[in-house]
Amino acid sequence: MSLNPIELSRTLATLAHAWQGWRRALRRGELSPLFAFEIHRRAVGRQTYHEVQALHPEDPLRAPLLRWVYRLAEQRINQGALLAREAARRSALHPMTSEGAELSLAALWRLTLAPEGGAEQRVLYRERRLAELARHTSALRDAERLLWERRREVASRMGHASLAEAEGQLPELPALAREWLDVSAGALESLGVGRLSALIEAALDRREDHPWPARLTPSSLLSLAPDAELTRGLRLDPGPLPEALGGASYLRALARLGAALSDAAAPQSQPFVVAHDPYGARRWEVGALLAALPLRPVYLRQRLGLSGARQAGSRRASAITWLIASRTEALRVLLHQEAGQRGLPNDASFEELTARAFLRPLDPRLLPLTPRYGTQTPARFAGMLLGAEREASLREAHDEDWFRNPRGVEQLRAELGLPPPLHMGEAPSALSPTELERARRGLVSLRDELLAAL
Repeated sequence: MSLNPIELSRTLATLAHAWQGWRRALRRGELSPLFAFEIHRRAVGRQTYHEVQALHPEDPLRAPLLRWVYRLAEQRINQGALLAREAARRSALHPMTSEGAELSLAALWRLTLAPEGGAEQRVLYRERRLAELARHTSALRDAERLLWERRREVASRMGHASLAEAEGQLPELPALAREWLDVSAGALESLGVGRLSALIEAALDRREDHPWPARLTPSSLLSLAPDAELTRGLRLDPGPLPEALGGASYLRALARLGAALSDAAAPQSQPFVVAHDPYGARRWEVGALLAALPLRPVYLRQRLGLSGARQAGSRRASAITWLIASRTEALRVLLHQEAGQRGLPNDASFEELTARAFLRPLDPRLLPLTPRYGTQTPARFAGMLLGAEREASLREAHDEDWFRNPRGVEQLRAELGLPPPLHMGEAPSALSPTELERARRGLVSLRDELLAAL
């Protein structure tokens, strides 16, 4: 039977919806296989992948179908390894001396992020818990190593020379990640933050005089969003909102809102595989665009009612969160590159890369726990840079308050109604050449924005 690209796109849309729900369930600790993978096994198998490859090179569905079939095939084939990794993180219990109880790594990590007490006490408690976590990561490390071995094997069986080629990653992204670490190193050094525990404290932004709503809920999130016209008529599904641990949680929530906006505004008239990208570069871009709003004085004044010293303090705190988060994203790209080429980084490589990102090395035993990275890592980093470029272009066209300017909102809605661009080569990339140039401009814009706020 000959391949029907349109029918395959519909099948992939159904499976992708179930897959998204499955991924959310994994993050809640619900460790069950996805039955939809078996129902649609042939659609995301090697034979279908090769049938799509045999389509005419100029067929507009060929490149996006290749990306979606490969993405879902890898997840289907590796779902056992994915479940084993999450079980090692969320289900296996370890005797935690610091807590006097048996806890999972995920549970202790949650306590590590947000201990009680004042700032100095929190850093001390966090330091002890990080040391405790490091003693219990061997099983998680083994599960992570197996997953990356299987990912490289899947790429090979699908006929690709490397995992990067199979996933359509641009070779320029690691170079951009290194450049970002270089140009932002001085800003991080100026903070005088040393140990990982203190770095986490700075990144979370746990100030006493927060300007954010008391609770992080769907309604409070919408009150922080840009003009209502941007989301009017759209069914937004940001998923579970992050726990309100500090100012950083509200930036994360705005990023979730941006991703939901990207999904909801995607062109309905296009086939699913054209309108959506499986690695989510557009989702991360719009997420970064909204998460950067608290860096703008006009947003802080109009949305949070801040002025004077409170405005400057809030802007600087958000810039610190952005600085540490962006350097972490760059680090993830470099860790992802090494894992895709050779397997998990060895201790020396991990120490070298983390020292470059955080100015001092992390304990190698924390490798499988933080910073986490996966198949979407390159798209996340690219999206961050593209979001910075888009924000700068919207400001240039519609002034500082573009998010309240009807023309700025109209322009953004119109652009989100277009399919995400793809390079239509044999191994389709996450970004077109034009988008890569945008990412380079975004790096410069983000640097200037953070330096101004700091």
